[in-house]
Formats: sequence, C-alpha cells, structure tokens
Amino acid sequence: VLQRRDAVLGLEDAAQVPVADAEPLGQAREVRRLAARRLRVELVGRLARELELSHHELQHRAALLAQAEEIALIGSTETLLATGETTLSAGLCRLFGEAPIGEPVSAQWLWDRVPDEERQLVKFVRESVQTDEPFEFQHRIVRRDGGIRTVLHRGRIELGADGAPLRLHATLQD
Repeated sequence: VLQRRDAVLGLEDAAQVPVADAEPLGQAREVRRLAARRLRVELVGRLARELELSHHELQHRAALLAQAEEIALIGSTETLLATGETTLSAGLCRLFGEAPIGEPVSAQWLWDRVPDEERQLVKFVRESVQTDEPFEFQHRIVRRDGGIRTVLHRGRIELGADGAPLRLHATLQD
C-alpha cells in the first residue's frame, strides 16, 4: 500500500530508504513516511522558487512591452469574435487618451472611437478579412479629448482548429 501511495505521489524514492533488517516494520514505515514528507517539502520549495522566477520574468517582459508601446506610440487589442469581448493594452488606451482598462470591453468600445466617415472603411476591411493572413490599413480615431489621430491599423484573424475565425489580433500605431 505504501509503495502504491508513493508511486501515485511521485515518491518512488521514498520506498528505497535503506532500512536495517533488524528494525521493526513500524519503524521502517515511519522512516519511509518521513522520507516521503521530506521529498514533498523539497518539491514544494523547488516549485515555489520556479514560480517566483517565472513571475519576475513575466513582470519584466510586461514592463518591456509597456515601454515599447509608449516609445513607438502603439497599442494592441485581442477580440474574441464569438462574443466581441476585447482586451486592450495600456498603450492602446493611451492612444485614445484613456486610462488603462483592466477588464475586457465590448467591440463597441472601439467602434465608438472611429469617426462616422471612417466607419464604412473599417467595417469593409474587418468583414473582408477571414483568414489568418495579416492586413493593414490607415484610418482615423477619436481621442477622449475629441482630438483626431490617424493610425496605422495592422492585424490578423486567428483561426480555430476547425478553420473558423476565432480571435482578431490588432495593433494600432499613431
């Protein structure tokens, strides 16, 4: 039973702890139990260190991305096509003169920031692109303060395993 438990927990080595032939069976089980516990503690410690390093690396990469967006005057979006739920980068919010938005917004949020005279063009391009081939065009946007900016809009549609459009990835550059 102990060996089966140790195998399930990934502690096969715990069963290999040398136990003198003269030790009673109870002591041998206790030695195995303590060895298994020590291995679990070591494993948890190792995983915690790896998680902390991964977290720091992720924070560093996020800072690099934010810096690149600010320097290049760009921002990006990801839209789930089935729901219209859109995630905005801090750089994109900055392009529109908005504070960073932590929660996804509706696709309408972006649409409301396209001037009326540009909407037909944006709609045409959006509806024309149905593959994972990149697209690129220019149009204007309306900032929160009412200012107008011309942006280079690049993107592509990610296809699902079934070949149907899944997500729209886009980058806007001032």
